[in-house]
Parts: sequence; structure tokens; C-alpha cells
Amino acid sequence: SIRAGYLLGSFEHFEGQYFAGAWDERFCVLDRAKVEQIVKPWWVRWMAQDWGFGDHDCHLWFVTGKLSPSEWVKHFGGHTDSAMDVVIIYREQVVSDRAEADLAMDIVNSTPTWERRVIERFFLSQDAFGQRAKQTGAHSVGQQFTDIMRRHGMPSPEPAVQDRVNGWRFAYHSFRQAHLRGANFDDERAQQGPACFVSTECVNVIQSMPMAVRDDKNPEDVMRVAGVLWEDVTDAVRYGLMSMLGGLW
Repeated sequence: SIRAGYLLGSFEHFEGQYFAGAWDERFCVLDRAKVEQIVKPWWVRWMAQDWGFGDHDCHLWFVTGKLSPSEWVKHFGGHTDSAMDVVIIYREQVVSDRAEADLAMDIVNSTPTWERRVIERFFLSQDAFGQRAKQTGAHSVGQQFTDIMRRHGMPSPEPAVQDRVNGWRFAYHSFRQAHLRGANFDDERAQQGPACFVSTECVNVIQSMPMAVRDDKNPEDVMRVAGVLWEDVTDAVRYGLMSMLGGLW
């Protein structure tokens, strides 16, 4: 199915897509101007990263808050009498073959000074904390990040939730909720999870979500394909959503 997509130059629809029925750019993607209109200064911000050196390293910035019924209708149309929780992935950084200290400084420099102090948490893939992740001396990648983050007033990384199946399902339902744009919905539907959107600034996220395919041996999971960009990017999306919000729904 993936090979056919490459040959035809289209990945909008093909057999086995994990997020079929949930991911749709018409509903899930917001331009930068719309993001700036929606996000309030007091909304909660955090980061998530799927660490990699030989593979791709994907770092994402998230923000979440609640929209009143009138605010939802103003931005998205339709009709509702229920407040709606919204999540936006608004910035990305994708690199490879980057030294840990340089990578940490890239994150700092990509975060505006005013924003550094309001980032509440930083979820990092658990492999960055283990023995294999130790590069020099006794410090893991997570510890190297911690030293630099603290010096710049940003949160230390903590291990991301690794539950793959529940993480993918939570991401699926969050993107599905974005389909409420322009729709009439009641409180029952509003309570089914936050609506997750992606800024047009996050090109790799937008291109990667439709590439995730079901695992033939476990259809509830996403297939692991070592070395491909979409797997690292979608893992970062899963870490960010599930680690911060999964326990609330």
C-alpha cells in the first residue's frame, strides 16, 4: 500500500491507514493566523520528543485550553451549547545526527524567551533515559537535556507514557473530534475527548499522520518501521497527547 502511494504520488487514502476516518487536513489543520486567534495567554503549554540520533529526532510543542460554546462557533462554525477542549500542535523541530547538547540548545532557541517560562512539562521517549542512551561519562541523554533546560528556565524532561495501543487510540479520537468543525453537536459528543489540531507550521506532522499504518499482527497498534520519518513524528504526537492528557479522559 505504501509503495503504491509513492508510485501514485498520493497518500491521502490507501489500505491500512491507522488514522483513516480521523485524520483529515480539512478538519485537523489550522493556519498560523487562526492558531494565534484561538490560543489564550493562560492556556497550558508543554513539549514532547521522540529522541533519535541515527534516526530522526522529532520535537513538538503543544498547547491546550477550553473554548466556550460561543468561542467554538466563532472559530469553527456549527452550533453547540457545550464548552470544548482544544489541543494544538503549533511548532515542530525535526533533525538527525545532532549532538545532544546542540539539540537541547536548538529547542531553547526555537522557544521564544517569554514562552520558556510557561512551558509546563517536557515528555521524552524513555530510550533517552536508559543505559544505551548514555553517550559520554555517566549522563544519559535525558540528564544532558535536563542540565541545559534548567539553565534556560525550561522544564526537565520526564519519561513519556509508552502505552502504544491506548496512546494511538487517544490520538485517533482527538483528531476525530476535530471533525466537529462546522457541525452541530451536543454535550455527549463534546465529552468524548479534546479536539486536536495541527498548525500549518508543522509540515512534517501533517505529512506523517496519514502514513501511519496498522500492524498486521496487532491491528490496534501502528506498525513499527525503523528509520522512516513518519514513525518518529507520529510517536512524538502520541507521546505528547497521551502523556499530558490521556489520564484526564
